[in-house]
Amino acid sequence: MFTWFFPSKLNSNEWSKFYQTKYEYHKNAYHWIVVLICLAEVSYFVSDCQTFGYIAWHMLIPRCAIIPLLSAYEFYWRRHDNYFWNTIFGFLLMHACMWCTIWAVYNLPDRNFVREGFIVMHFGFLALGLAVPYYMSTMLHAIILLDIILSNQFMHYEYYTMMVSLAVPIYIGTVLLQKILENNYVDHYIDHKKLEELSIHDQLTKVYNRNILHSILVPQTNKLALTEEKSIWFLLMDIDFFKKVNDTYGHESGDQILTTIAQCIQANVREQDFCLRWGGEEFVIILQNITRDEALSTAERIRRAVEQSGAKPPVTVSVGVSHYQGHDYHQAINDADKAMYYAKHNGRNQVVCYDKI
Repeated sequence: MFTWFFPSKLNSNEWSKFYQTKYEYHKNAYHWIVVLICLAEVSYFVSDCQTFGYIAWHMLIPRCAIIPLLSAYEFYWRRHDNYFWNTIFGFLLMHACMWCTIWAVYNLPDRNFVREGFIVMHFGFLALGLAVPYYMSTMLHAIILLDIILSNQFMHYEYYTMMVSLAVPIYIGTVLLQKILENNYVDHYIDHKKLEELSIHDQLTKVYNRNILHSILVPQTNKLALTEEKSIWFLLMDIDFFKKVNDTYGHESGDQILTTIAQCIQANVREQDFCLRWGGEEFVIILQNITRDEALSTAERIRRAVEQSGAKPPVTVSVGVSHYQGHDYHQAINDADKAMYYAKHNGRNQVVCYDKI
């Protein structure tokens, strides 16, 4: 009944990543909202002077007390991207603005204007809540009610009951709006993740396509941004006589064979490895944190798995193996390609390492 309000579209492990993504998307806006509200707190010195009817220099102390805290927030914000602590820091800074206002109002001859100031803070919390987890903004925003109750113990607001009566529905409306907007952002997040997955995966075999390279290369270079370069090996695999299979049995059978081979590869590599459909019947496997002998053993397991897969018609693969030297990955591909063609020209259905030809 309430699934529209409490969505279960993400599992428990995905929520943290979702909230981090949400925060990073709104990070700059969140930061400037905090800064502007703090600066607005300082600017209220002008309205204080209007209330007194003269330049009330003593009011600079409560109004400017927020500046050291804002400086600490700036220092932290520029060095940390974690949504959890940035959320807490930002909201607590808003509550610090509240107490600077309470401090200032305590010295004013007319305290009625505090109502307007508290309402303005609600809208500040609403703006901040758009960038952070709903459950956190709900709890941290609620402290504003405690601020009003505690400050009334010594401020003795003339319209205290009215202030609470206004604060509660504004708070409820704010958190409801934030929840609705978060639900919409979850839908956007899921759609974006699906598009990302489609962009880096081959639709037929479900393994990666060449687009995955953009995420594992050093920007503006052809160098892999993976683990230690000396432990990376490339496998280039080609299906033997695949054109004959397509011509004889049809492309539908060819597609089924490609899918079967992709499954054989994935069953024999580790989670940290990358399997790419490189071309029509070619696959590239990038193995990291592995020795030469282990790379050759992996290639041999895949070759044997394809041979024994029961594919109809039966097929085999030729595999070239090369070592990544830490520079342009194309060189490793070319070396594996030469080894693979050596395998084809010398009987097919075998594994050949480039350093042996």
